[in-house]
Formats: sequence, C-alpha cells, structure tokens
Amino acid sequence: MHDQYFCNKMSDDTQRNITGCHLCHRTNHQSGKPIGLLEPLPSTKGCWQRININLITDQPISGNGHDCILKFVDHMTRRAHWRTCRKTLDAPAVACKFIHFIIRVTGVPEVVVPDWDVCFTENYCREVARILQMKLLISTAFHPAMYGVSENSNKTVVC
Repeated sequence: MHDQYFCNKMSDDTQRNITGCHLCHRTNHQSGKPIGLLEPLPSTKGCWQRININLITDQPISGNGHDCILKFVDHMTRRAHWRTCRKTLDAPAVACKFIHFIIRVTGVPEVVVPDWDVCFTENYCREVARILQMKLLISTAFHPAMYGVSENSNKTVVC
C-alpha cells in the first residue's frame, strides 16, 4: 500500500485493521509446526568433521547419462565436492561414492547431516554411521538453521 498511497500513521491503521478482522483470523491459520528457538548444530574441531550430503536432481542430462549431482559440503570451511550421478542412485551406490570420494580423501567425519527422505536415510545413513562409528544427525523440514550452508553451495552449481 505504501507504493500507491500515503497518509500519516498508515502502518498503524493497517495493522489495527488486520488484527481486528475476524474473517482474516478464521481463514489464515498457521500451517507449519510452531516456531521455537533455533538450536545451532554442535561446533566441530576441524575441517571435514561435519559434512552435509545432498542430491541436486533434475539437471540437464550429460553425455554419460548423468542427470543428478551428489554434493558433499564441509560446514567449517564451506568447501564442497560435487560428483555427477544418475537420479536412480540407490543407497549402496551413495555409500560407495561417500567412502571413495570423502572418507578416502578427508577421513571419517564425526557428524554427517543428510538431506534425504526418511526411507533413504534409514537404508543408507544409519548403516554407514554404524559401520564407521559416526554420529548421525537427521535434518527436518522444520529446522531452517541447518540448510544455510547447503543452499548457498547449491547456488554455485545451479547458476
């Protein structure tokens, strides 16, 4: 409204009208989980000790038939490793790529934060974490503080 109209104390009047409208209160409901205090992830003691794993899907198909990017991001240094793959990638294949490209080069991380659905996480992450004795922190849709590092590195690939 500020772009088209102006009057003194317009924001106060607008706020008073919105808070007093019974129709607005009945139709506009909170659709998400109640907002609570943000809890930051625990700090790490070194590089590649807390890693985020993410799949960037629906990319243009490459000459090798790859249509997906598997991304590993270090939370401390914000460095990322990208590996091309197919969208049909299953849990054992992701485990092989994780061990071959990350653990072989950087060592076993203390914490892994996957960005996958529950089924994939159950099949892959828990078993890998158990074998390698890592702590596994599962991300949720209602935890926006976890995705900053991951989403910022996605901008580098997609742009």
